[in-house]
Amino acid sequence: GRIVYQTTLYPSAIKAAFTVGTNTLEHPEVEDCVARVLKNLALPAPVRGMVTVSFPVEFAGRASTQE
Repeated sequence: GRIVYQTTLYPSAIKAAFTVGTNTLEHPEVEDCVARVLKNLALPAPVRGMVTVSFPVEFAGRASTQE
């Protein structure tokens, strides 16, 4: 599945909360966990105005192994 998180960066270096843009994972616990990690990212403040950024996170299933 894939989750695309979005946030807005402001010149004051304050960022808005991360929101989910699109989501095909449908797993609330994982969505919340990734959002908490993204919240702690140190992101640079834009030079002028505000900027909206997106962070796509892709999850792949486990490959089955046969012995």
